[in-house]
Amino acid sequence: NIRITWDSGFLNHPSQRVVTVSDPLFQTERSIFESKRVFSKSYCPPEPLERGGEMSDFGTIFSDALHGDPPRNVLVYGKTGVGKTVVTKHVLDRLVSESEPSGHDVCYYSVNCGQNSSSYQAALTLLNKIRREHDETDLNKGYSFSGVMQKLYRRLDDMEAIVYVVIDEIDHLGDDDQILYELPRAPAN
Repeated sequence: NIRITWDSGFLNHPSQRVVTVSDPLFQTERSIFESKRVFSKSYCPPEPLERGGEMSDFGTIFSDALHGDPPRNVLVYGKTGVGKTVVTKHVLDRLVSESEPSGHDVCYYSVNCGQNSSSYQAALTLLNKIRREHDETDLNKGYSFSGVMQKLYRRLDDMEAIVYVVIDEIDHLGDDDQILYELPRAPAN
């Protein structure tokens, strides 16, 4: 199975409420915050709170993969900061874990269009993530969009798995939304 994990870095460090310092200028105890790391942009809670209904909806849709059925397209939208990315990642991580005993290989890859603001950049980033998982070197720019998509289609086909592709922050693509039309056609191509 192929699994992409996000680095949770700071979650591996235990938080401390009392620290020993010799300078009285600095606080030694925190009365409100156990850890302010939860306010970091990169923080991902181990279990999303108050999103049980959304996770249940995802579970209904994604459970098809556990039966070997092809994935369905899902569009998740909402205001900034409500947990769309966190919930999607959490549910897909659980799906990948459940897929192992089901006998169906399921994996997912995510590309953030905030950092890849064109369909070409998003497709190349996605392809290179898959190539890295197979210990292959990244492809450099220079291929056409259709060339990158053909290589991506071949790579996805070679995987013989149910693959979910998460395209995060699609609003950054603007009018260049070609990848949104191409990826759903991957099985046909």
